Formats: sequence, C-alpha cells, structure tokens
Amino acid sequence: SGTIAEGTLSGPAAPALAALTFSPTAYNFGTTVQGVASNTTVTVSNSGGEAATLGTVTTVGLGLGTGFTITGGTCATAGSVAAGGSCTIQFTFTAPDTTARSTTGTLSYTSASGSALTKSIVLSGQGDAATLTISDASYGFGTVSIGNSPTKTFTVTNTSANVAGTLGTITTAGLGLAAPMTRTGGTCTTGAAIAALGTCTIIITYTPTAAVLTTDSIDVSYNNGGGVVNASNTITGTGRTPGTLTISDAAYSYGTTVSRNTTASKTFTVTNTGDASVVLGTVSDAGLSLAAPYSLTGGTCATGATVAAAGTCTLIVQYAPTANGATSDSIDLTYTNDVSSPTVSRAIGATAVNNAPAITAPGSKLFPLDSATMPAIQGTTYTFTPTAISDANSDTVTITCAYETVGLTATDAAYIATGTNCTTLPSLVTTASVQNVSTCLLYTSDAADERSS
Repeated sequence: SGTIAEGTLSGPAAPALAALTFSPTAYNFGTTVQGVASNTTVTVSNSGGEAATLGTVTTVGLGLGTGFTITGGTCATAGSVAAGGSCTIQFTFTAPDTTARSTTGTLSYTSASGSALTKSIVLSGQGDAATLTISDASYGFGTVSIGNSPTKTFTVTNTSANVAGTLGTITTAGLGLAAPMTRTGGTCTTGAAIAALGTCTIIITYTPTAAVLTTDSIDVSYNNGGGVVNASNTITGTGRTPGTLTISDAAYSYGTTVSRNTTASKTFTVTNTGDASVVLGTVSDAGLSLAAPYSLTGGTCATGATVAAAGTCTLIVQYAPTANGATSDSIDLTYTNDVSSPTVSRAIGATAVNNAPAITAPGSKLFPLDSATMPAIQGTTYTFTPTAISDANSDTVTITCAYETVGLTATDAAYIATGTNCTTLPSLVTTASVQNVSTCLLYTSDAADERSS
C-alpha cells in the first residue's frame, strides 16, 4: 500500500461555470421604414466550462422594449448550450414611428453547477419619416404684364422609403395660397398617399392685377408617419402694366381751312405709358385708317418699330381739302404688347370753305319801266368787279340780274320775259393774275313808273 505524504492530498479542480456571450455584443438596426420589419441574427456562445440551461427566450423573457421582438433562432426556452457550444437568436425591429429607440435584452441562464447567471445585449433603431419635397425651390414667375396668366407645374416627391399618407387639402386655400397665386391643376389630390419615392404634381397660376411684387408659399400638409407636417416652397411674381399707347391732342380740329390748294399739318405724339415695350403695326394711310382729305406725310413712327416703356414717336397728318364742307376721320394705330394687339385712336376733323373774291357791285337800283316806250329806252350799264386774291384757287362767283315784276302791266312783263333787257352775265373766275369784269345793261324809260331790280 502506498503512503500519501501529508499536505499533498487534494481533490479534482472545480470546473469553470457556464459563460454565455452575444456576438455581436450590441446591434443598431439603423434607420428603417416605419412599419417594415428589419431582422438580425445574433449568436449566443458558451465559453465556460459547464453547460448552460437557458431561461425564457422570448421578447418578454428578454425584456425587450417597443419595436423590438424575437422572431426566430435556435436558442430555445430551457434549452441547453454545452460548454463551447452556441445557438442563435433572431431579433426584429419594426419602427412604429420616427422616434430613435434603444433597448437592452437580458438573457437568463443557469450553469450546470447551479449558478444563476445573465447576459445582456443592447439593440437600437429608428423609423424613417416620410419626407416630401417640392421642386423649384424659391420659384419666381418674374415680371408679368397684367392680363397674362403664366402657369408652373411643381413636382411633389416622397424622397423617403416610407409612404407619405393623407395629403392635406389640395386647393388654393388648402395650400395656403391667395390671389393672384392660385392652384389650377395637377395630380396631387386631397387625402391621397404618395408611395415611397413616388411623386405627384401641383399646377400654380399667377394672374397679376396690379403692378406690385407678390410673395406666397405653397404649403403641402401630409402625415409623415409620426404626425402631420408641411412641405413648403416660396413663390414670387411681379405685376406690371403692359405696353399702352396714347396719341396726343384729344379730338383735334384743324379748324376752318380754304379748300383745294390749301393744306394744314399736325404732328401727333404717340407715347407708351406702360411698363413694357410694344411693336407698332402698319404705319400708313391705310394702316392708320386715314382717307382723303387726311393723309400721313411724315413722323418718326414706323411699321414694325418698337416703342420702349415711356418712349415716344410722332405722326404727321396733313389735311388737304378738295371740296367745301366739314369732314372728320380717326387716326387708328394698332400695336402689339405682350398681352394683346389693341388699337389706340385719335379723332380729327376740319371744315373747308371757298376762298371767294371780294366783289365791288352797285347794289340795288330803282329803274322806271314803261311798256309804251320799250324798247326805245335808254340803257344804263353797271359794272361788277371781283378783287384778285393771293393764292392759286379757282373760285367762281355768279352774278345775275333780276327784276321785280309785281305791278307790271302784261306788256311790260312780256317784254322783260324776253330776256333782252339784261345782258347775260358770265361767271366771274379769279386767279392771282386775272380779273374778269362783267357788265349788266339795265333799261330805263321815264321816272313815272319805277320798279325795283
């Protein structure tokens, strides 16, 4: 038999306890789509010297927070993990909103020798909020003439992987707009959802009514998964008065003018009172709707010319009458601005008269008439002399001899009716160099029987 030396007797060494570890020791799911599950598998390894009996391997058993669950793996409640062995747990994160979340999962287990132990893992993740953007940031319609209504199509885009649900009211008022900015169309509709990375459109029309700057904002409300938010875009526009022409000298009259070779001219000023340039139409007699005795004879306005804002040009219109009487016309100038092709008008008028020569005449005379002595009566000659005038008009004055027949005897009246008692007078024609003299032979007898002529 052997002898055991004192102090050298010892029992076998106690085995090391079970020691579980997670790999990885922490996991971040990152940003995920709200409502969409994201999974990861974690390995549970036993690096100790004893087998480990697992506790409750469930979401509740590990004490996971909202959004985190256990959805699979080989680790099971009350299952055993041998020394050096392993199993797996599948964790799932389903973001209920856009809140950043973190939880600690604690796995309980018992070492084979009876020791109760735990091991923890930290899980984290965040839901992705739906994000809408509106194209053409800070869009400007620019300077727009009153009367025009330009439109712009804006694209609303969901830039996230999450559905943007329940668009707000897609109307002029619902978008926060007011005249002169209005919503006039597009594919975005009230209450609709925009799919992940999807789009819809909004058409905005700018209709200025005053020459002022307007600033507004398109505000699209929607549910991003965490609540109602707005996507916004500023829009601006400046109204202006379109090019507008006026013609000077309202209702112009040339006055009274001698007909035929006398003329009168007037220079009319055309002014652009608007904020934008215009292009003139046809500048001619026909283009201006002028007809004789009125005609265009000059000026700086020309067909197709541009008249800038506050600019001017001129029209020289001549009045050259060929007949007596009053006439009227209208200068009608058509032009094109950036809204339409209006016409501006100016009424004109004048009166023409003859340039009649002055006549030196004897006036009214009394002559005795006696049928008993006719035709052997003496004659008296009266001379009518027109005065020369200074222009080249050819005006006509007609002189006639007439006799009072009231109270005449039948013989006297018959004699006068023959016409032989008065020389026929020619028309008197005057020019600058010619004077015609006409005479009228009036017969007289005695003074006892006077009649007026």
